[in-house]
Amino acid sequence: MQEETQQLFAWEEQAKQIVAEATLRAQAIGEEAARTHIEQLTRFKEEAKEAASQTRARLPEQIDPQCQAKRAEAEKEASHIRQEGLQNIQAAVHAALQQLFMEEERHARGR
Repeated sequence: MQEETQQLFAWEEQAKQIVAEATLRAQAIGEEAARTHIEQLTRFKEEAKEAASQTRARLPEQIDPQCQAKRAEAEKEASHIRQEGLQNIQAAVHAALQQLFMEEERHARGR
């Protein structure tokens, strides 16, 4: 019976050792998984930063032609408005001079 008890204690000790080794392996696997996950997140973050940087670099190329077209359109419209404004001023001056001339004639006849 003493031999059987010693055998049971030996098996119990062996089981404890197996559990301890399994626990250490599980911890190591968990730590490795965490490191791998952090590395992946870091890599994804860097890739996202690079993609954002490339997108920012391409924005002027994409926006510039649109801006140039809008600027040319605005300059053309401004030129047209200036030209119309000048014509309107000239027409107003002509109308005012004509009105003044007619008033002078009416005044001269009334004397």
